Amino acid sequence: MDSLFQAAQDALSENRYSKAIDLFEQVAKARPDDIETHYWLGVSYWDRDQGDEAIAAYRKAVSLDPKGESDWSLYALENLAEVLTRTDHVKESQAAYEQALQRETRPEWIEKIKNQLAELKLTQGIYEPDSNTIFNARHEIIGGIGLGGMHTNHYFEIARHTNDPVKEAKYYRLAIDTDPSMYQSYFNLGLALLHQGKYREAVPWLLKSDSVWRQDSYDNPDGTAKTDANAFLTLCFLELGQLDSAAKYSSIAANSSGFYFWERLYTARLATAQGKPQSALLDLQPLLADNPEQPEVLHAMAEAYLALKDTAKAETYLKQAIGFIPDDHPWMGHLKAQWREKLGRL
Repeated sequence: MDSLFQAAQDALSENRYSKAIDLFEQVAKARPDDIETHYWLGVSYWDRDQGDEAIAAYRKAVSLDPKGESDWSLYALENLAEVLTRTDHVKESQAAYEQALQRETRPEWIEKIKNQLAELKLTQGIYEPDSNTIFNARHEIIGGIGLGGMHTNHYFEIARHTNDPVKEAKYYRLAIDTDPSMYQSYFNLGLALLHQGKYREAVPWLLKSDSVWRQDSYDNPDGTAKTDANAFLTLCFLELGQLDSAAKYSSIAANSSGFYFWERLYTARLATAQGKPQSALLDLQPLLADNPEQPEVLHAMAEAYLALKDTAKAETYLKQAIGFIPDDHPWMGHLKAQWREKLGRL
């Protein structure tokens, strides 16, 4: 069984989440009381964006240590709190963090948990202001939160604590109204919109994010471009069929960072759209080697092979792309539907 556990660890380290899940599930059946196995099963599920399954695995790991004596159960409890935080289980997340705080001894984690609890209380509208709290003209809290004096607000935190892109978009708009100086609100709103397939609507918010970021002398003293905003602008214009604009923002993103996954991916897709699929494949192959189950990479491979008239390989990669999207994925459902239609036309 140790060799099976190691094989699962190896699969996880290679980002082969489906294989890791299958192997850890086998180990868990053979060793149902092993806390560490259930912990790693939770990690594997969460890495694959399967929140409900991750929550169940982490809860199991915690339940196996009712006296709180194992480090693995503490790690599972902290990861459980994180997943709950990101999936609209705010009160449950708060309870898990409070339980973890009673056990935690590492100073950096104690500070992290206290900051998370401050954010969760702000989300629920029960944060108690102190002398460090910063307000806007409407006396709404916009900063000085927690030990780190975080720059945030009630609506921004509501949006951060969900993975529903429709809810995210609603509350990031309110966050911008509360505090227009937060570049991340504009970016996150743009991302929430493109996750709904609303590429044209996402563009102005991503542009605004880049503009506000360039003017932020505190976080960005050099006034550089916002790499992620420009990478996702590349995607938006690709999907809108505006290749000149896609090329413009791809160039900005490429020149403002060393390696950024999404810039490399969307620049490769741009190469295919520009009639250079061989060049695209050269850039995509290392991305695929490091991310063998990433649906967008697999879809980009399919696009490149389709451009090369290699329908068999295109079909293989497209089937894999569709297969690696969980049925209950919070935002990739619209891509899965589009790709199934594309597969039907091959």
